[in-house]
Amino acid sequence: MAAKLVPESIRMTKEQWAACREMAKVMRLRSKNEFIRDAVDFYIEWCRQPQSQRFLTTALESVIEAKVRDSENRIARMLFKLAVELNVNTHIAALDYNLTEREFYNLYAKSVAEVKKNNGEIDLEKLLEQSEEERNSWLD
Repeated sequence: MAAKLVPESIRMTKEQWAACREMAKVMRLRSKNEFIRDAVDFYIEWCRQPQSQRFLTTALESVIEAKVRDSENRIARMLFKLAVELNVNTHIAALDYNLTEREFYNLYAKSVAEVKKNNGEIDLEKLLEQSEEERNSWLD
């Protein structure tokens, strides 16, 4: 059962009334009064929530969830493609350099240490500045 509507007077400028009529049309509401009631309900709910948690949750939760899900899916697909490319390159390098098992594990251990040290950032300029001996230290 719908709440009983009580007529009372509201004083607004001509511009405010025009904006209400326009927004009622844009939002496909039956009247400017319906728009004003919705706007008042919205504002009351906003004012009641000190941190606007309930308002933001109901207004944005599904949109944010969808965006995060889409981002997760895109990142997962890109990581998969990157892992495939890395796997191919690893096989090519292993075949090309004919690494022994010991050399491979030494290179792997050095790579893990470098990634931990620089938090995953790779600086090619620093690698090129290293001496030949430093670059090949994993062979020992």
